Amino acid sequence: MLRAPQCTVLALMAALTTTSARAQLFEAHYLFRGGYPIAQTGWSSRVEGVAHDNEYWYFTKSRLPATVSWHAILKVPVGTDLLSVTVNSPGVTAYLVNNVHPLADYTNFGDPDVYNFNGVDYLVVPVSRYDECFFPATSIAFFRCDTLAFLGSVALPGPCGDAPWVAVSESGELFTSRTNVGLSDPAERGLHVYHVDWAALSNPNPVTITYDRTIPLYDENNQPLVPGHMQGGEFAPGDRLLYLSTGFFNDDNSTADREGIHVIDTTTYRRVRHSTRGVSGQLFDFYYNPGGSTEESPQGLTLWDLDDGRAPGIKGQLHVLVAENFFENIDFKHYTRALTVDRNWTGCHSGTPTCPFQTIPAALNAAWVGAEVRIRAGSYPSPMNISQRVRLSSENGIARLGG
Repeated sequence: MLRAPQCTVLALMAALTTTSARAQLFEAHYLFRGGYPIAQTGWSSRVEGVAHDNEYWYFTKSRLPATVSWHAILKVPVGTDLLSVTVNSPGVTAYLVNNVHPLADYTNFGDPDVYNFNGVDYLVVPVSRYDECFFPATSIAFFRCDTLAFLGSVALPGPCGDAPWVAVSESGELFTSRTNVGLSDPAERGLHVYHVDWAALSNPNPVTITYDRTIPLYDENNQPLVPGHMQGGEFAPGDRLLYLSTGFFNDDNSTADREGIHVIDTTTYRRVRHSTRGVSGQLFDFYYNPGGSTEESPQGLTLWDLDDGRAPGIKGQLHVLVAENFFENIDFKHYTRALTVDRNWTGCHSGTPTCPFQTIPAALNAAWVGAEVRIRAGSYPSPMNISQRVRLSSENGIARLGG
């Protein structure tokens, strides 16, 4: 509970009411909380993407061309420790694609998404080949989340090519792109948007996907945004922001600095935030080290509010995979929308729960549009100026502002 002196109540009520009404439409998650797990695990080899429903993680795993089978999808309960989980752990389902499966000729299982239609959660997975212009064409595969039953796959219309990720908007539009969005053919640049006949998934009729439009991307200066290697994508709740992950293990350092996490405002398709890479003091840092002995590579991402503690070792809302050690290890990075303030703290000040700011003005100075400032119980007499949309909340009791 927040409590303020009478003279500041009206101003705070205005700011808080506006934030409360719009928070779900524009929440931004830019504070790095840490990585977990960072290890070679029982599921990390060749992992490509991640999605979730209300109770489970879904991880997609690609296979090497020389192999005849591979665990393509892992369904893992959110309460399972991802550091120790294996395909044989209780509650874990491994969906195996073998040499007689309809998806057997595909080698890449990209970053998926989960979409709810008429009360049923569907897992949507982009599938393609290393030699992308040979049969079968790049397709979208559909599964029921509750059973992992395979419902079919549909080739994407248009020129041959890959689709390393998919993101489904709340209205059901399917977004994807080529790995390289800077191709010379203008029709191949940017985001590709498709209409899906979702109703067909619940009856014997084949699913249809039709091309709708291509959307160019722009950077903060309204110049064309051309990431080098697309990996993952997902909409934040409300669809106002689209998060994209890009980069590859063979990037040089200058290329890697241009890659990372890109946050796109979907009203303009202009980038409003870009992660840094190993820059000291930056909150939205996404470090990966391409080349060398580790060959680290960004992979897929998902957005899921896990601040309630149900996921062992994991907090935050944005979760991004980084493959390491020739795609055998994983560094699962997590980001939050919340900056923490504790008037009694005297140590480091980065805004995390273990390293909180000591004053509200310091937190507001570091905050961004769509951030949350969580104020631990106590009195905070410092004057403050709220100049952008943020959410204020209290932790562990009453926080008195202004006295």
